[in-house]
Amino acid sequence: MQGTMIVGDTKTSSTSNKVNKRVLILTGEPEYGTRRSLSEIGKKLEEDHQLKITHLELNRSTNPHRFQDLSKHLTKVDLLILSLRFVNLEES
Repeated sequence: MQGTMIVGDTKTSSTSNKVNKRVLILTGEPEYGTRRSLSEIGKKLEEDHQLKITHLELNRSTNPHRFQDLSKHLTKVDLLILSLRFVNLEES
């Protein structure tokens, strides 16, 4: 199934002096493929809305309850997008 994502007006002017907003995407479930779909959404947001996207993926084989460098990124973001299933996050 194909669709069109609409998240607001597309910026058509050149990049302004405004600081880009930062978005952090956390994915941690292998069952539904949100790693791939949220990566695509992140790319679209970067291209169309000049957002700075950081995508962290939970590595269940090495540490199933901790995102590497989460505390470093979390303090700098304007929006957090989560896609997690059966995860009890540890403090960083």
